[in-house]
Amino acid sequence: MKIYNVFYLTVVLLLIASPVLAICEGPIVPCGGTGMPACKFCHFFVVLDNILKLVFTCFAPLVATLMFVVAGLFLIFSTGDPNMKKKAKDIITATVIGFVLIFTAWLIVDLFFTMIGVADLKGGWFKIECPIE
Repeated sequence: MKIYNVFYLTVVLLLIASPVLAICEGPIVPCGGTGMPACKFCHFFVVLDNILKLVFTCFAPLVATLMFVVAGLFLIFSTGDPNMKKKAKDIITATVIGFVLIFTAWLIVDLFFTMIGVADLKGGWFKIECPIE
């Protein structure tokens, strides 16, 4: 019976992860390659923004999902062992707290940049423009 639960959990994870992985397309460095513009100083900030987007929209949700799966497996295979149940609850709590901290920090930094006038939120969520000449 437990093997079916693991199978169903894996299928649900793949369904959840597929839209997240679709966001992770595109080059991190948008310049310097064949058919691309030459690199300028402003591209440094674009690369930094692309790395942050990759971490926050691709890696963080996948790691959090993986940790929820690990905690779920601990709960499934605990068979009444209170230590394993406590460990599963601790993993879930730490994952939720970590996820909230990561995105709260990102929100505070974006709010700060918007308040001092470095970033503009009108065109979308914190876009850095680098003109191509």
